[in-house]
Amino acid sequence: MLKAVVVTSQLHFVPGNYSGFLGALAKCPQIHGMIVLNNLEAKYLLKASALFFAGATSTGSNLAKNYFRALIGNQKSVWESQGKKVWQFDHINDPAVTQLVKDQEVDLLVNARTRFIYKEAILKAPTYGCINIHHGLLPDQRGTMCDLWSLAEGREAGFSIHLMNQKIDDGGILGTFPVAAAGSEKSYEGYLQRSERVEAQAIKGVLASIEKQGQIPPTKTNVRLKNRPHYKNPTLWQIGQFRRQGLKL
Repeated sequence: MLKAVVVTSQLHFVPGNYSGFLGALAKCPQIHGMIVLNNLEAKYLLKASALFFAGATSTGSNLAKNYFRALIGNQKSVWESQGKKVWQFDHINDPAVTQLVKDQEVDLLVNARTRFIYKEAILKAPTYGCINIHHGLLPDQRGTMCDLWSLAEGREAGFSIHLMNQKIDDGGILGTFPVAAAGSEKSYEGYLQRSERVEAQAIKGVLASIEKQGQIPPTKTNVRLKNRPHYKNPTLWQIGQFRRQGLKL
């Protein structure tokens, strides 16, 4: 059986601290365990306050609630209840993580909402390498918060699953998964809740395919068209502009 490990962060801005996605994958037979990377810092409470007072009340409230959820280790308890192993590290490129992957004979790492850049040692440690859930539709939607920007711009929004290398948002595309049609979604919170359910099903499908074929399936070329922006986290002013356009945050 394929032996995959999910890599995620302690803290997310997704409602429920990404528990819909992580809880679903805790029950996936191909997944052996979870690596949690430490990112629980007080600065996120300040960020939550700033978002709230900028009018992104749902996003700010969710981030603050998730901070305290992470303090009590809600992710870990769910996985351990399923008999899955949980490890915690400060950084994905810690040599101890690479050694763990080798010792556990892990076939695949699944990166889920971390912002760490994987270096060569960890990329090569699993049998089949590492895959990432990118929250934008590759090859054109690159950078951070791509799905939020897509909603704000009235574009189709979704996520992609791709092979990882040392470049950001690079590597062959295993699949793209639209979640909201262009102009159809006005609630970012609602979008995130729907997206994490689709993400869980998509990852299960990819893992089942790899297990069945005994190799990484063929991928699509990941080359961005010219004149497409590389997105960054929106500023507070831009968040206000999104709200004025009718997007609920």
